[in-house]
Amino acid sequence: MSNSVIGQVVKEERQRAHMTVGVLADLVPADDRTIFRYEADGNIRPDVLARLAQVLKSKRLADCYCQECPVKKVRLKAGSLPWQEIAEKIKAAISDLRIAN
Repeated sequence: MSNSVIGQVVKEERQRAHMTVGVLADLVPADDRTIFRYEADGNIRPDVLARLAQVLKSKRLADCYCQECPVKKVRLKAGSLPWQEIAEKIKAAISDLRIAN
């Protein structure tokens, strides 16, 4: 998603939440001018984008964050277990501990 589109989504989500720029700036926290700049050019760091999504309770912004997130681009090394398998193994281990006690 391009920066200008992300900025437009921030503006639309702020308006949908019936927030002024000042209110959003106080909640983020950021300066009013910074929020205006985010809406104008959409050049927003992923951590700030995540905070905006949280404050505005916006799935659309969260989806933008996921696309921009540098962690998403990390690849597992060969032989590493996918996260779901790790979670299942942890659940099984906890279950085994409960049965043993």
